[in-house]
Amino acid sequence: MHLIARAMPAIVATVVLVSVSAPAAAAVRICKAPVTGRQREAASEAQARKLALDSWIAEAGKLGPNFVSWQLAINKKLSCQGSALTSYRCQAVGQPCTISQVPPPKGPLPKPKGKGYDI
Repeated sequence: MHLIARAMPAIVATVVLVSVSAPAAAAVRICKAPVTGRQREAASEAQARKLALDSWIAEAGKLGPNFVSWQLAINKKLSCQGSALTSYRCQAVGQPCTISQVPPPKGPLPKPKGKGYDI
């Protein structure tokens, strides 16, 4: 137990040095207002779903090429109606999103104040 207590200051100092010296970069999701694709009709539900998603992608693409991913969209809904006796109608609605990388800070990192350790 005494060994752990004596080693703790060195462990804490190492963690502080590593966290201060390494710049962090993060990815953030950027989302726009909801987009509604046009209602699309087809003989099969699978085809109607595909056409509805294609319509949503075309509408979302008006916001820029980075916003066309249905997988990244939030609050999404793909609703279909119909039956094999008639036809299927589907429509896609969702908020298009993109992922943006936040660049690390430019220039050298500030040196820690007080009794720091030189790296």
